[in-house]
Formats: sequence, C-alpha cells, structure tokens
Amino acid sequence: DPIKILIVDDAEEQRIALKTILEDSGYEIYFAENAEKALILYSSTPFPLVISDIQMPDLSGIDLLQRIKRLNEDVIFIILTGHSDPQKTMAALQFGAFDYLVKPVTKAQLILSIQNGLKKAYHLSTQKTQHLELQRNMDEISETLHFQKEALEREQERTQGIIESAHIGFLVLDA
Repeated sequence: DPIKILIVDDAEEQRIALKTILEDSGYEIYFAENAEKALILYSSTPFPLVISDIQMPDLSGIDLLQRIKRLNEDVIFIILTGHSDPQKTMAALQFGAFDYLVKPVTKAQLILSIQNGLKKAYHLSTQKTQHLELQRNMDEISETLHFQKEALEREQERTQGIIESAHIGFLVLDA
C-alpha cells in the first residue's frame, strides 16, 4: 500500500503542485485547504506524514502541528513556508516538526525530507516495538522469578519443619 500523506495548504495551486510531485513518487495524497478540515480528516485517517503551509486563514501550521501531535506524537510533520523566519523555524522544531522547508521547494528537497522523515518514523517504531518486546520479556522473567521465589520459600519452610521435628525425635546418649 502506498504511504498516505496529508497536504494542508490554503493555496490550491500549491496543493496541486505538491500532489503531482508526490503521486509521481508513489505516495497517496489527501488534501485539506485549512487546518480545521485537516483535523477532521486526520481524526478519521491518522496519516503517518503531514505537510502543511505555515500561514493559513484559520490556524497556523504551527497550531495545526501542536494539535496533531496531541493526537499522535509519532506523526512526521513537515512545515512549508514562503518566508524564512528563524523564530517560526525554532517554534516549529520545538513543537515537533520534522522539517521546515522554504518555498519554492524542489522535488528533490521535498522527496528527501519525506524519505528522511519516514526513515525516522520507521526507526522510532522499531525502537518502540523492541522496547515493548523487552518489557514483555522482563515482565515474564519477573513473574517466573516471583513464582520460583515462592516455591523456594515453601520448600524452605517444609525443610525447616522436617529439621525441627527431627530434633524432637533424637535421643542423645552419652557413652
């Protein structure tokens, strides 16, 4: 199945240009012309990757980033902007944007950013899976050790009882 990407941009020509580039590269593209529609779409289809313009009429791309990250902290979110602004760049990155690209963006820049983002998502997913597997193994070992400890304690009590009753039954004679 092709990877689904949500494009959020109030400029229709920008959405169409991005769609053309990305569909030619094998991605399945969905559109939203504003952040509110993007949130509605995202809640029904949690996309692994979102590309959003930073300036839109309802909510900014950074506001959208924050809201989507609350829904799924693992989403790869790429911000597009028409103007390089270091403060907005820093804010976007602090709120979890994977990348911040200045328009006009080339096909190579966009594809590279997407591929790097998806690699990061894959590695994070692999790490989470390995962590969960490790946690399950640790839980199993802990449970096994707990049962073994209880069995040893029962055996120790039984052995102690035998030893105590054996002392009672011995008669010591002095020769």
